[in-house]
Amino acid sequence: MPEITPKYYNEFSCLGEKCEETCCQGWVISVDKNTFEKYESSKDVMFKKNSYFNKMPEPTDSFHGIIKMKKDGFCPFLNGKNLCSIQKSYGENYLSSTCKTFPRRNIKYSNNQNIRTLSMACPEAARLCLTTDDAMKIFEDNYYEKKNYIEIVPKQSRDSHNIVGEKLFNKTFSLLKDNNIPLTNILFVTEQFLNEQANLAIHQDKFENVTKHLVDELIPINIVNFDNSFFKLGFLEDIFCFVNNLTYDNKSNEKFKFILKNVYDDLVTKFKNFDDATVNFNRSLKIFNKFEEKNQIYRKLFQNEILSHAQIFTNTTPFCRNRFYITIFSAAISKLISISRISNNDGMINLEDLIEPIQKVAKHHGLFLEFYKNMEYKFNDKILNSLNKIDRNNVFNSVLFLFH
Repeated sequence: MPEITPKYYNEFSCLGEKCEETCCQGWVISVDKNTFEKYESSKDVMFKKNSYFNKMPEPTDSFHGIIKMKKDGFCPFLNGKNLCSIQKSYGENYLSSTCKTFPRRNIKYSNNQNIRTLSMACPEAARLCLTTDDAMKIFEDNYYEKKNYIEIVPKQSRDSHNIVGEKLFNKTFSLLKDNNIPLTNILFVTEQFLNEQANLAIHQDKFENVTKHLVDELIPINIVNFDNSFFKLGFLEDIFCFVNNLTYDNKSNEKFKFILKNVYDDLVTKFKNFDDATVNFNRSLKIFNKFEEKNQIYRKLFQNEILSHAQIFTNTTPFCRNRFYITIFSAAISKLISISRISNNDGMINLEDLIEPIQKVAKHHGLFLEFYKNMEYKFNDKILNSLNKIDRNNVFNSVLFLFH
């Protein structure tokens, strides 16, 4: 089976030292087992006396060790020109798989089947994906455009679950390409697709009838038919208090905290009362929605993330579905940052006011997350408590409510 990539993927080229935000900054870098053992056995002082290089408490082949950032937020192996000293001394093959591939993401279904996308945590990748109209056209082997059905599961790996999952993925991706369908409704339908997947795997002959019924019933409805700005601003307060109380080990995370502080100030604290804050929020949200309707930034974002995490539909791995919820959660925070910029700029908005917040949140959303033992994401307990204020029984409902 072929390699699947969106059009923008092969247009990407790392900016290197010219990048305004090096990828060697702001997060903990995972190190695979083979690379860790190479570094650990090396006699080079660069590795021997590096206190930022540590083994994981419960190491796995993929996440065996970590490289922590220095207090200035930069990787300890970064040289004065913002280039990697490991790569300079030993070549690319000496890098961990994370450093070697970022921002490239790869879902490997078999030796001959890969889905490749880019992480929005990279500024250049975000610009390419989110600003070009045809960025999310899908190609096989960089040549054949896939206009209809995208095969993501190799024939030798097919079972009832992933056969249905592949079909649901294609239904979702097709809906996301239709600019006339509200994005919130598509996400709601996608959740219902996933809820029905187990039944559809047993009754595959019912697939078209069930999915058509869900689309016909749920696409036309108004998901939120009342002013929910009160909940959004309350959630913003919770998020700000959460990041404000964290202890940061590098300046990059401190900068992100400062971004959220400005958002909270612009949308909440500078107003005399909550009613005034709500009026301002809704005025800025209206401007945001009009701009987004024209440019479809978030539609391209969700196309990229659904493709990047196609395992949501095809895997039975516990908690894999959390990737879907975290994508919506991150989009909701990004949207709040953009709305605050509109508020602070007297209603003015440009593409960077949407793209940069998406990139910043993609790079720092780990602050809100933890891992299960199988390395799938889960929300930090305090974040989960905040989401439970909206709907204590359903995380999806909470994150969709915030994004709407």
